[in-house]
Amino acid sequence: MNKISIVIPVYNEEEGLKSILPKLVHQTQLKRPKVEEIIIVDDSSTDETANICSNYPESVVLITRPKLMGLGSAVREGVKHAKSEFIMVMDGDGQHLPEQAIRLTKSHTKDSSKHEILIGSRFAKYEGYCDSDTLIGLSIPRKILSRTMTRILNIVPGAKASTDPLTGMFLCHRDYILNTKTNGYKILLEILVHNKSAPVKEMPITLSHRKGGKSKANIKEIFKVLKICLF
Repeated sequence: MNKISIVIPVYNEEEGLKSILPKLVHQTQLKRPKVEEIIIVDDSSTDETANICSNYPESVVLITRPKLMGLGSAVREGVKHAKSEFIMVMDGDGQHLPEQAIRLTKSHTKDSSKHEILIGSRFAKYEGYCDSDTLIGLSIPRKILSRTMTRILNIVPGAKASTDPLTGMFLCHRDYILNTKTNGYKILLEILVHNKSAPVKEMPITLSHRKGGKSKANIKEIFKVLKICLF
């Protein structure tokens, strides 16, 4: 059974961490699945992020960077410090539910592959999955933007392998992440575009409501997404 490191990039996400860390740490302590560690990469938050992480000295590794340097680079920084060969990436704002993260890691340990990319998709629909609004945690403008961008990316080689190439929850081999260059928040898109032959497996997820902090999505990030697709 392959062990997994969970990497969570954050910037002023104390409320989100208060929500997700207790459940993630509990699963780590149970060793079900084999979650080796939880790595929080903090771009010098000004809130209580560091103090919250210090409550879990045996389970949480905190990496503090000197300034805001971008989500993509934060994920890579976390991977560089990770003990495990496989990396689970998720957001720290509370929208990604710990239960769904654990489901994704369990899916990997049952049928793991060095080349497989496992994705927590907001748009995947499986039999028996009846959530009527998987974007319940987003505002109406953000819902429209997410759905529109995903449909546009359906024509991009590699990206169309997933129903949700812009999600922030995924699991893959560490090499896929270390070979990315984007500092933006859509690191999975670059992984898919650059590894078109990699098998993709999806699990449906539902976004919860954001707990404090600010969204990283903006017009500048959308142009970064398009740049990845073009170049």
